[in-house]
Amino acid sequence: MTNTALNMDPLAAALKDKANLAFVSKDFEGAVGLYNEAVAIDPSAAVLYGNRAAAYLELKRWEEALTDASDAVDRDGANAKFHYRRALALDALERQADAVAAVNACCELSPTNQRFIELRRDLNRKLTALTGGVVIDKDDTIAATMRTIRLYACPFA
Repeated sequence: MTNTALNMDPLAAALKDKANLAFVSKDFEGAVGLYNEAVAIDPSAAVLYGNRAAAYLELKRWEEALTDASDAVDRDGANAKFHYRRALALDALERQADAVAAVNACCELSPTNQRFIELRRDLNRKLTALTGGVVIDKDDTIAATMRTIRLYACPFA
């Protein structure tokens, strides 16, 4: 079982609470700093990585958001929000095929969440536009199809 807010180090939990207040006040840099301090105290707490990923998303620091969301998923793969934040970062990095896989995990964990459903719909539209409406076989993976498309789009890269 992963470390949750219930069994987090008390000092790390207090820093998380302060970071959450900074986030709500839209002080995203301040929130990141406080989450950094909390992670240094309790590096096993998935929620710290997940929340810091949310702050990085607000700051448009996509790579850092992806790293933290992935770390959160690794520590607590049952939290749909962590997969959602990972999908948002991947989408921002124009890795739509990977983002679809992440958002599918969200939808499996929380099938009625409208934000997750809307993101999956948007990502599928983007993939359809990228593939020119090509239907992906059920035996083919989205990632393999995207690699093929990239090869055709830019064969000398």
